[in-house]
Amino acid sequence: MTTQEEEESSIRQEYSNKRYLYDGFCREALRQVDEVISREGIALAFLIEHRVKSLESILEKRTRMPHKHRVPCRHARCRWAANYHLVPPGSRSSN
Repeated sequence: MTTQEEEESSIRQEYSNKRYLYDGFCREALRQVDEVISREGIALAFLIEHRVKSLESILEKRTRMPHKHRVPCRHARCRWAANYHLVPPGSRSSN
């Protein structure tokens, strides 16, 4: 097995093991943001969306931009798997 194949296998395993954490992070962060927005009476002019990147997207991004996503720390490789987007009215949803 080549180094690249080993790395991809490791990323696949890490993603599989942590996917539920990424989903949970997104749900909990959105719950907390919604709570603050509601409590403070903030009216938003945009949607707040979240997503967990697919494994395929992570692997493709790693291939397309290897200099940005080669992280020596094994546990940091998928740190950008879960993210939020502010979506202005009239824009297409990113999900």
